[in-house]
Amino acid sequence: MFTHHSRIQTGRSKGRHWIHRCTPWVLLPLLAALSATPALAKPSAAKGKAISPMCAACHGNKGHAVNSSYPNLTGQNYQYLVTQLNRFKNGERKNATMHSMASGLSEQQIKDIAAYFSSIHRGCHGNAGPHNHG
Repeated sequence: MFTHHSRIQTGRSKGRHWIHRCTPWVLLPLLAALSATPALAKPSAAKGKAISPMCAACHGNKGHAVNSSYPNLTGQNYQYLVTQLNRFKNGERKNATMHSMASGLSEQQIKDIAAYFSSIHRGCHGNAGPHNHG
């Protein structure tokens, strides 16, 4: 007579069977970690306005620079502002002042500032397009 251990397995391989038993235990902590990661809130122009005074010394009130050596931020493209602030923050774009200012900002704050300046209409402030700043 054959015992349980001497049976020849048909169909399934022993090697694959452990995957079905372990998969939930491997995925469960991963799913828990992903769900615990805070999602960024929708960009808020109001919150960006509250942060914007730190930008006013160089970029002027409401993003309209009074000194032509600083770029206007008024009405600038949202994604452009996010990209450039992140480039200053990570050192990809070189400017000591902007690096210092951007490194203290969270990703949410960067998006909020970009939302604020991109929401301001250019009006009579002239060109608010990209300028070489570093």
